[in-house]
Amino acid sequence: MEPDSEVFEYLKQSGKFFEIYRVHNFVGYRYTQAGKEKLVQEVNVEILDAGENAHPRYHVSATAGDKKAHGNSNDSLEAAIAVVHWWDLDK
Repeated sequence: MEPDSEVFEYLKQSGKFFEIYRVHNFVGYRYTQAGKEKLVQEVNVEILDAGENAHPRYHVSATAGDKKAHGNSNDSLEAAIAVVHWWDLDK
C-alpha cells in the first residue's frame, strides 16, 4: 500500500474530502479514581492522525461505557495524549 500521505491525497481528490484522518484504536484497563472503591474500567482510546503535513496533526479521545474524555489537538502525539481530560472518565 502507498504511504499515508499519498492515500490522503487520493482520497481528498477522489472523494472531495477537505479533512481526513487515519484512525488508531487501543483498548486499555485502568482503575477509576472516583469514590472509595477502585473499580476496573475498560477504556477505548481513539487517536486521529491527520498526517505529517497537517497542523494540528493528532486528536485523542477516550470512552468508557457512557463516559467520554477529550483533549485539544496537537502536532505532538505525546502532548495530544497528555492533555486528554482523563478525569472525565471517573465522573
